[in-house]
Amino acid sequence: MLITEAAAAQSEDASGQLQQPLALPGTEDGPARQLKLGEKVALDDLGPLIVGVDGGLGRIANWGSLTEAEQQVALRRLARRNKERLAALQEAQQQQEKEGKQQEEEL
Repeated sequence: MLITEAAAAQSEDASGQLQQPLALPGTEDGPARQLKLGEKVALDDLGPLIVGVDGGLGRIANWGSLTEAEQQVALRRLARRNKERLAALQEAQQQQEKEGKQQEEEL
């Protein structure tokens, strides 16, 4: 069940009184970094992107807790697997485009 921002702001507790939405937790690293419009930010601490079979993207949840050696092994494996998956996705897309053109020609 999805709760919209407006619905969350208007939620009631068991006694029927309106509740304020919960605030986001603070960061452990101190104050949040202020960004300027157009500024680039490296997200290396989050770890590498993983390309799923369906083209979805994800990350390794425990990247920060892996040792340097484990991270290097993971990077090698992910690079190879991501390359294979991207190639397969591109091939599938090209095949769909080719089939779409053939269907248009038949009409």
